[in-house]
Amino acid sequence: MEFRTLNNRDIPQIALWNVALHVDEGSVPMSVPDAEARLRSWMATGKFSGSIFSLDGQAFGYILYEHLAANPDMRGSTDSVYVRHFYVLPEYRRQGIGTDVFRRFQEEMGETKMTLDVKVTNPAGQKFW
Repeated sequence: MEFRTLNNRDIPQIALWNVALHVDEGSVPMSVPDAEARLRSWMATGKFSGSIFSLDGQAFGYILYEHLAANPDMRGSTDSVYVRHFYVLPEYRRQGIGTDVFRRFQEEMGETKMTLDVKVTNPAGQKFW
């Protein structure tokens, strides 16, 4: 399994997957051009980072996350990572691959606290997490 840092050339593909993620979540999906514009604006801020994962040269998903600095106004606050998107193509699901990908991501982040959201309209996502 390979991880590659997400870059601007990947945004059209990520936008397609992001729309599919919205469908999986039970959300009202945005258009692909709107998803692409949103991703471009997020990447331009430098706040978000991401990786594309592949197996035998075939890309099958991505993760998009934001590093959040500790809040100096909150006692005990620490640096953290907010996982904004985690998507695996349907044909790669239920084989342990997504779990392996996320474990590897956790290893790369070390002891950093992580948060993510799972929509109530996404029972498969709830089961996964």
